[in-house]
Parts: sequence; structure tokens; C-alpha cells
Amino acid sequence: MQFDKIKYSNWWKRLKWGSQAQANTSLNILNFISVCGGVQQGESGIISSPNYPQPYNSSSLCSWLLIAPEGQTINLTFVAFEIESHRVCGWDSVTILNGGSPSSPVIGQYCGTASPGTIQSGSNQLLINFHSDHSIQGGGFQATWTADSLGCGGILHSENGAIRSPHWPQNFPRNTRCSWTIITHESKHLEIAFNASFQIPDSNGQYYVAIYDGPDIASPLLGKFCGDVSPPAIKSSSNNLLLLFITDSFGAAGGWRASFRETLGKHDNQVYMFAKKTTYLHTRSLHLSTRQGFLCKFFSVET
Repeated sequence: MQFDKIKYSNWWKRLKWGSQAQANTSLNILNFISVCGGVQQGESGIISSPNYPQPYNSSSLCSWLLIAPEGQTINLTFVAFEIESHRVCGWDSVTILNGGSPSSPVIGQYCGTASPGTIQSGSNQLLINFHSDHSIQGGGFQATWTADSLGCGGILHSENGAIRSPHWPQNFPRNTRCSWTIITHESKHLEIAFNASFQIPDSNGQYYVAIYDGPDIASPLLGKFCGDVSPPAIKSSSNNLLLLFITDSFGAAGGWRASFRETLGKHDNQVYMFAKKTTYLHTRSLHLSTRQGFLCKFFSVET
């Protein structure tokens, strides 16, 4: 796969250095590293060390940003792996981060001849960094990646549906951050209920599901949950809510599944009003909608 050199350099500049001064001092490095690595966006792809299947170059610095469709996760599978070995991978290494920037959580750093196997992301982006020092080059690596439709977050416009932790009913990955914004019809509310099988480690607030009464984390918090007891059904006060799922590097568990549905909102209440006159005679009916959104039915009745 070919990548535009200028675009990749600009992407790396934004990714790696915060200030313009730092970026200007790094142009030679940018031009060098743009021959390996790059941005791959889609549903599948292949990455490999420079010169693969021949030994990689010394003093290499490469980064690949993998981007799957929104709401999906990534499975990265190493099919060949031979990187100079070191006890803490201090010489040559492949480092995988769960996200699209250098500040994203590190899934793992790998070297030697033991393949990392299949790495599962906790979001729709993975960043892979390859570094080699000035001496002793190994055979390199090759890996394939595919998008996984099990999903991690997204914006859902629906009256009902279901969401679940990544890879459910299997264990969710570590270092995950997924957010779902659910939006239904105006004047309606939402109700979300979790399956009885609910497994999130209780780890001092590092793992949890949080539900907000609105479209973002500035909205009122309806509840934050972890452990092995399923939360009660939760109702929003408007037509949208946010569900946030956070995990750390502590471990993994079976996760959760939740279903949501549209419910009646306060504007769906009906107010019946009767006007009485002197004789009992039903003459006509009239439907009006008030500014407050209540549906009022007026009946003119004579008594």
C-alpha cells in the first residue's frame, strides 16, 4: 500500500510533536521515517518491517496508524516475528498502543522470536511503533489486520436495540474506552436494561460502565457500575443518553450486554378537559396541542 509522503509527514508531525519549533527541528527525521509506516484506513490491511522478508534496517523508526470504521474494533495478527531480543525490549521493539496517539494506553511492547499473536483493540484505532537501534538486525515482522464488527461505541439513532462490551460474550480487552450515544425521537425517553450476566472487575474505579442523562459527559450522571451484579433498569429524562465503558490494564472479564428501548416521555401525557353547559348534549370535539407539548382534548358538553 502506498502512502502520500507529505500527508504522512504532516500526520506524524501532529502526532509526535506539540510545538512548531520541535516540528521544524525534526524535518530530517520526518523525511526518513515517511518511507515506512503510514495511515491505513478501512476494514483490513497488512503491515511489515522495512525490507521484509529481509532483515530490517538499523536505526529505524516507523509508525502505522490503523483506523477501522467508527464503532468497530481491530484484530491485529502477527504472522511472522523476529526482533532482536532483550529482557525489557530496550534495543529493538514493536510497541502497540490502544488508540491513535502516542499518549494512548500501551497494550504491549514486544521483541524476540515469540509472536505477540493476535492483538485486539479496545477502539477503532491502533498505533504500532517499530524501533531498531544501530546494531544487530532481526528478520522483522509481518502482521495482518481486520476490522471487527463487534464494535466499541458509536452514535445510534434508533427506537430500540442492543449494545455490548467489545468481543462479548468473550472477555473484553484491556485499556478500552468506548462511548455510545443513543438518540430516539424527540419528546420520547429511553430505558436501558442490562442482561443478568454482568462482569466488570471492581478495581477502585478503573473499570466501569457510566450512564449519563444526555449526549455527553457534561450531562447528569445516572449511575456508574462495576462488579458482578447487573444494574437496575435506567431511564433518561430526554430523548438521548450516553453510555461510557472504561477499562484499564488490570485484567479482563466477560463484560456485559444491554438492550434499550424508547418509552413515553412527559409530553405524551394526555390531559382531558371538559366544559360544561346547561344541557347534556355532546355537540363537538376539538384537539389542541399546547405550547408545553401536552395533547389536550376539549369536549363541548351541554348539561
